[in-house]
Amino acid sequence: MFPEYRALISRLKKDNTRFAALFHEHNILDADIKKREMVEVA
Repeated sequence: MFPEYRALISRLKKDNTRFAALFHEHNILDADIKKREMVEVA
């Protein structure tokens, strides 16, 4: 996701605990959405 921002995202996760928490939550939600989409396709 967003490979052009990989370095910026890494720096923000390291330097900003709020961003790190939000990014982590985003990843959890994204994984859940992908899992649910796979169930719908099957």
